[in-house]
Amino acid sequence: RDFALMRAIGSTPLQIHRLIAQEGLIVAGAGALVGVIPGFFLAVVMRFGFAQAGVIPQDFALTFGPIPALIAVVVMVAASQLAAAVAARRPARINPIEALQEASTTPSRLGRGRAITGVLLGIIGLLASAIPLVVPGTIAVAGPAAAALFLIVAVGLLGPLLVRIAVTIFGGPLRLSKSPAAFLAATNARNLGPGSRTRGRAFGT
Repeated sequence: RDFALMRAIGSTPLQIHRLIAQEGLIVAGAGALVGVIPGFFLAVVMRFGFAQAGVIPQDFALTFGPIPALIAVVVMVAASQLAAAVAARRPARINPIEALQEASTTPSRLGRGRAITGVLLGIIGLLASAIPLVVPGTIAVAGPAAAALFLIVAVGLLGPLLVRIAVTIFGGPLRLSKSPAAFLAATNARNLGPGSRTRGRAFGT
């Protein structure tokens, strides 16, 4: 809806691409940097679990260094920019009138089938991640790999609902902020989420 409105008031395709790329860069870059330190601790926990399951030797030693963290950050940022480029193609090219028509007819609620599928895949992913704790041998390696895929798809399906929950929890300080941009961002995200019946209040309508 926001991009449709921007196209209707004269935003160029390049501006749409740039906006989505910048948002992706900020979110992915910040998330990757925040996740670096917990990632090292998670590696220790996973080493212990794999060793207990017999996947790796008990005396297997981890080697820590800045290069894996740097590579992870670079990969995250690069993947976010690729995803942003793909996501921006249609909003940037679509006719402004057609964009507004689609935005007005887009369902505001998360479909029941999509929600159920997301929850089931999330449960399957969590169960698969625990396979190394109960199944010994190299077969246990497939568990976490499959779990990551299941959880990624689950988050993608439940994304609007998860964002709405996050905004409800963390959006309070933004709505109390003196910055108009922060206030509008938090209020708009809350009011335009799945199942919202207060659509448009962020703009005083």
